[in-house]
Amino acid sequence: MKVKLFKVDGSVEDLTINTFRDIQNAVGGLVEMVDCGYHTLCCDEEGLLKDKELNVVIKFGFDVDIVGDVVVIDEDQLSRLDEMPYE
Repeated sequence: MKVKLFKVDGSVEDLTINTFRDIQNAVGGLVEMVDCGYHTLCCDEEGLLKDKELNVVIKFGFDVDIVGDVVVIDEDQLSRLDEMPYE
């Protein structure tokens, strides 16, 4: 599945996700999913506890305060997560 990775340094990368573990590796921890209408944001559930920086690209693009790197999944791809293997 093709997704976008929005990093705290302001860069955006195209990423191919094949397993749920790929999402965990991209965000650097346990995955928390945030519904933002047509997109789902995947971030590190413990990002605040780990003192990760505010992701300003996500702040301005989605008007939510999320720290750390964020994987953005389009609504039309969200159902594919159910079929995705963990590892």
